[in-house]
Amino acid sequence: MDLTAADVWLCEFPLVEPFAASHGTTSARTVAIVRLRSGDVEGWGECSALPAATYTAESAAGCFELLATELLPAVLALPTAADPACGTPGTGSEPDDELSALRRTRPDAPMALAAIEMARLDLRLRGAGRSLADHLGVTRARVPAGVSLGLDTPDGVVARARSLVADGYRRLKVKIQPGHDAAVLDALRSDDTVERSGAEIQLDANGAYGPDDLDLLVDLVRSGASALEQPLATSHVDAAVELVTRLDELAARAGRRPVPVVADEAVASVGDAITLADRGALSGVSIKPARVGGLTEARRLHDLCVERGLAATAGGMLETGLGRHALAALAALPGFDLTGDLSPAGRWLAADAWPDLQLIDGEIVVPTGAGVAPPPDRRLLDATTIDGREIRP
Repeated sequence: MDLTAADVWLCEFPLVEPFAASHGTTSARTVAIVRLRSGDVEGWGECSALPAATYTAESAAGCFELLATELLPAVLALPTAADPACGTPGTGSEPDDELSALRRTRPDAPMALAAIEMARLDLRLRGAGRSLADHLGVTRARVPAGVSLGLDTPDGVVARARSLVADGYRRLKVKIQPGHDAAVLDALRSDDTVERSGAEIQLDANGAYGPDDLDLLVDLVRSGASALEQPLATSHVDAAVELVTRLDELAARAGRRPVPVVADEAVASVGDAITLADRGALSGVSIKPARVGGLTEARRLHDLCVERGLAATAGGMLETGLGRHALAALAALPGFDLTGDLSPAGRWLAADAWPDLQLIDGEIVVPTGAGVAPPPDRRLLDATTIDGREIRP
């Protein structure tokens, strides 16, 4: 499709309540939104960088400026793709990777580039009348719903967990950090309502622990954690190898599958996953399309996990309904054997310009409409816009 214009908005969506993790607390969700136009057809993409450059080196405002001044003008100058049918069905591949040159020149901007890739894919799929699920070749109609709980007191976490399992969520991923770990897990495990629900409890540290904390981390697994997501800082590779080894040995003695050590911040590409897997420093990957540069790379990472026998979970970034639709389609791929961050955006956004996912009986309905997601409510988009730019060839 011949691109005729592009737009980028910086929007601020109010949160239902602040979300706290070890890398900071988010009180409002600032998001950069991209629109590409080809005649009357529009394609939309979301940049999931956080308001501050804490989780990664990118921030929402920084990505907005980069998209407006450099990346979108470069995209409008790209040659027209030859195949509007969006690549080989079931592979998730594009007919050609016209963004490869931008990826090489701006390896520091995966989240901004992920927004462009999503918008280009949405444009092509919408023009062809195909869904993202069809493009990826998924066949599942629903996927189990999972939810993340931010840092809070043990009583506060339990109170929220009770409400969430009552809503049907099958996985609780609880944020932890030193001093806020064993007591929280013990409180959840001792609560009758949470235990009767059968919900699995995963723990996510965002790299808050170090080599001296391995005994504690192993004890958390003994206490019932079903996965440890990024327990160690990315620099502690040797400690991660030791942790994986100890959990493998623990599982072997009990005659069960090892609890996976899931890499999140440590894996920004397929190459990172290969390197760490070869070292034995991970046994699973949290696959976040925004962090790895888009859906194409996320699909490649999924396929690597299947090939290597690694656990995989679909990771979320407090997206709007646009990003949530993309994540739900991706999570329906067969290699995602850990319940991911699959919950409607309305759980954290008090207002959203995009229609939300459907949660039915503890499962998310995989979207099947044309494109990545339905188009936004422009009135709500305008109401949440802080800044906006139009770019023309």
